[in-house]
Amino acid sequence: MHIRILNFCRAVMTGALMLALIGSPAFAAQPAPHPAAEATSASIQTGSFNAVFPQGDPLRVILEPVFLGEHSFRQRLSERTGDARQPLGLVLCGGSARAYAHVGVLKELEKRGIHPDFIVANSMGAIVGALYAFGLAPDDIAQLLETVPFESFLDVVLPTRGGFISTAKFGSVLTSLLGRTELSESAIPIIITGEDLTTRRQVWFAEGSIDAIIRGAFAMPAIFEPSRIGDSLIVDGGVAVIVPIEPALRFTDRVIISTALYDREMDFSNPLTVINRAIDIGKSRSGLQAMASSNALIIRNDVEHLSYMQFSDPRAIIARGAESAASLLSSLNATKLERFQTAPSAPSIEELQNIRLGMHQRLGRFIASIRAGAQPLPSAPLQMQPVLRLSPPQASSSLDQLELRPRAGLQAVLYRNMVQGNLGYSVMLPPRAGGNRDWAADLALEFFPFKSTSFMLGARLWGGYSSTALLGHQPQEWEALASLSAGFALPRRPLGLQLTGIYAAPLHTGSAKWKLQALATLAPPFMPQFRDDSSLMPSLAATSAAPPVQHAQDETPTASVWWAAQIGAFAEGSSVTTPSMGITGQYFLGMRMGLFSPRVRWYGSRSVNGESYAVSGFEGFRGINSLSSTVLLQMVNIDLALVPKGFSFDIGEALLVKNVEVWPFFDAVWAAPHSGDTPSLADWAGGLGLSCVFSAFGLAPAYAGMHAGYDANDGLYLALRAGGLFPAGE
Repeated sequence: MHIRILNFCRAVMTGALMLALIGSPAFAAQPAPHPAAEATSASIQTGSFNAVFPQGDPLRVILEPVFLGEHSFRQRLSERTGDARQPLGLVLCGGSARAYAHVGVLKELEKRGIHPDFIVANSMGAIVGALYAFGLAPDDIAQLLETVPFESFLDVVLPTRGGFISTAKFGSVLTSLLGRTELSESAIPIIITGEDLTTRRQVWFAEGSIDAIIRGAFAMPAIFEPSRIGDSLIVDGGVAVIVPIEPALRFTDRVIISTALYDREMDFSNPLTVINRAIDIGKSRSGLQAMASSNALIIRNDVEHLSYMQFSDPRAIIARGAESAASLLSSLNATKLERFQTAPSAPSIEELQNIRLGMHQRLGRFIASIRAGAQPLPSAPLQMQPVLRLSPPQASSSLDQLELRPRAGLQAVLYRNMVQGNLGYSVMLPPRAGGNRDWAADLALEFFPFKSTSFMLGARLWGGYSSTALLGHQPQEWEALASLSAGFALPRRPLGLQLTGIYAAPLHTGSAKWKLQALATLAPPFMPQFRDDSSLMPSLAATSAAPPVQHAQDETPTASVWWAAQIGAFAEGSSVTTPSMGITGQYFLGMRMGLFSPRVRWYGSRSVNGESYAVSGFEGFRGINSLSSTVLLQMVNIDLALVPKGFSFDIGEALLVKNVEVWPFFDAVWAAPHSGDTPSLADWAGGLGLSCVFSAFGLAPAYAGMHAGYDANDGLYLALRAGGLFPAGE
């Protein structure tokens, strides 16, 4: 009898304890299992799955994601909510350039006092989410995306590590900006998802190296190199799950989802388009199913028709996100809006405001260093990079003849601390029969004692082809190179200083040659300006009022004048001639007037000791340069450019063309070939040019120009050039 009473008491106490737990805030924060998970569990219990795929089977483990840092994440989330309420989760979907819309969404959420307790993100959404989680305000993220071209920090490599593009520099830039290396150090807890190629399991990262995690988060398979994290090879989680809602639902049913989906008309005659759509079908379907079975507040961003490569116009995409979020939030009644308006406990709104002020100041220093020419030095293994240049530049101040020649080749690049080593081989295009400079093998070491200062030492072997030489290569000439460069970000424009020297000597007969050059360059004003308005940063205090939708405004004035200048000195000579010493300079002046952008350039060089100097052919004359040497050279270039702002298009979702310009031009050059000669008109040319900036798969953009015209000395001609005569974007 006593035993029965004791058992009954135990049952009552157990029931009371269970009821207490169910009613506690901590237990209430745990949501019911996801319907899809319940269905999967039921099928495992009632079907033959356990027999066919027993516990420990390498395929069965694919079902369960790996959660790294789960314990610390739960602890941080508990501190943030005080265990007094369900946390608010924000899911930021992937979508490449379309994910810029999340920045606008974050701005609108904050205007209504909505502050997420944690973030779940993948793919490009992970970059936006990480910047926000580490303390950057939405306006600061927008400034960063507008002023720093992150695609410039992606390197094309041979696909020896699973991808054609290395993101090592990108990761180095990101950690330099954030100033932290661990994901668990973020101000707002964040989970970043990826897919592990080795185990085929989804991985949820709440801790670990921010560099490696972010690089893996947007590593589109076969395009970007996977990120090695421990024994895992991480690629873009968006290839399997475009809406990573499952991690959020493990902690709450208060979830906001910001989408960046894709629904664009496509031409399926292009195989790349077919591949893109085939990949998109599964992840979009699963994403819609996940959203349909959740109780989340979904912000559908109006970016679904945009190309995934449209990184060139972040402001417009951010504005679309803000408008989409404002439209949805304005439609909510006060009760539903209040469900999401909660202030975190740790860090508090005041603490987060202080973190943001510090990050804002850090952002200003970071942008200044990048604009001054700071080079990221990643901790990366040896990289093999292809080299291809099909046309020489229109104008170049470089003394390095290899940089001025069309060529194809391969180079090995190694980064170690503050040193970058390059070993390369190039074939000139096209090779000239019997030439002495048909191929080049070079070695260079570049030191970076400061962020925007570099010192380079190099050696090069030039040669031609011969059937009697080793492997058909006949060395003809060797060359030594050295340069010192430094960049400074002045309040409105960058200043660059460079000192370069080259010494070349034949291996057989002939005279050695040398040249020295010192240049100071003032570039055009920064566009856009960094707005150092930290004292005016909006308060993070909650507000229930629905502010009016603010459309993005183009801050560029309707008409503005810009200028840039360069001045320098040079000396050159050989072992059998008297050295020539001189001065050189150029000045650019232009006007932005909407569609019409006239611009003019003056270039001049002069020997100060009466000895002639060589004309390289790249001083900027857009005709057919027949000058070889002179004691004085002056040139005027005039463009009447038509610049359709914002015009861009893509080809097969693989090649993005932007910054298209059409420019009628006129060039004239005056020269005095010998000391004592009166300068006279040596040549003139005029015609029509077309130029654009293009990038493949979101790679670093490349500039190409083509112009046709009439040369007074040589008649009609057609030319293709890499690089622009005028500063980029002007």
